[in-house]
Amino acid sequence: MLALLLGLDALSVLALAVTLRRAAATGRPLRPDERPLTRAEMRPFVRNGLVYVNPDDPRGWVPKVGGYGWTVNLRTPEAGRRFVWLLAFALVNTIVTVAYSLATSPHHH
Repeated sequence: MLALLLGLDALSVLALAVTLRRAAATGRPLRPDERPLTRAEMRPFVRNGLVYVNPDDPRGWVPKVGGYGWTVNLRTPEAGRRFVWLLAFALVNTIVTVAYSLATSPHHH
């Protein structure tokens, strides 16, 4: 059972990585005549405070709206929803895996 749960963990992480890679690969750098959006202009395209979905922004990687670092422009609402569902699945599966491991551990009893 633990092997199955760990396998599902690995598959969900792989699916997340593929989703992010595909989204980032569809981007292109800005042309000299294009200006990057400001963080205030980007804010309406942030979904659930987690993902950036703007089909009109050509960049694959964009600076995070809040904080430091970079995030992927998932481009379409469908890709954004898929990413959120995959992330939720990965988190729930990880919690179940840890709970199962603790419950069946001989050192825990």
